[in-house]
Amino acid sequence: DYQLLDVKRISNWPAYVLWPALIAPIFLIFRKNRALSLTALTCAYAAVVWYLTSRYDRYLMPAFPLIAILSAYSMGSAFELIAKAAPRLLDKYHLFFRVLIFSALTFGLIFTAIEEYEQHHKIIATDSASREEILHRVVPEMGVLTYLKKNPQGKIYQIGLEGVIYHAPNPIWGDHFGFWRYRDWVLPGPESLAKKLKSGGFSVLVMDVGTSKRLENRIHFKQYFQEIASSPGAIAYRIEVSESNKP
Repeated sequence: DYQLLDVKRISNWPAYVLWPALIAPIFLIFRKNRALSLTALTCAYAAVVWYLTSRYDRYLMPAFPLIAILSAYSMGSAFELIAKAAPRLLDKYHLFFRVLIFSALTFGLIFTAIEEYEQHHKIIATDSASREEILHRVVPEMGVLTYLKKNPQGKIYQIGLEGVIYHAPNPIWGDHFGFWRYRDWVLPGPESLAKKLKSGGFSVLVMDVGTSKRLENRIHFKQYFQEIASSPGAIAYRIEVSESNKP
């Protein structure tokens, strides 16, 4: 469920350079080409399945090479159609159009470079200190993960941080799949959750802030989980299971 919610959150559209593929069927109606027609059908099937499921461009990537072929075919056909429709105009202003196209491409590349620079130059580290500062700024869970690295607490189970476990202490357990999958370990009540984690040898539970807030609202949660560190993106708890803290 969490993975499906995450995919829905980051859903997006493919790069604009692939969009000309949408008009490929118009040209294929007048120009019979079996190979390209089958390519278009394959792309249409992939796009429909993708749209009805994830809508995350990463999951459409297997079809990108075919979509790119259709996009190039559409653009080439469109330019060819323009050339046939206005030959005299193109002949008369041949140099003008060449300069216009060259200028458009040049300015497009310049603006793209500026945009990429503005977007990424602030996260380019020049030394170890700036790297740490940038990581803490762009990875909101970094504070907690750094604390757990510097202050070993024993075996750690994580929830909702699978995207940033590269920065976490190694090893760390918890995932959507496999023996340590959430649905087998995250039990209904705080007491059962704490006992289950303790039986697995875990001393610490670290979670993303959203999950933490939901679990903290459960009755008796703080009797079994003591907060030891927090940052804008995550909270870590020490698991406490003893006779004295039972409700």
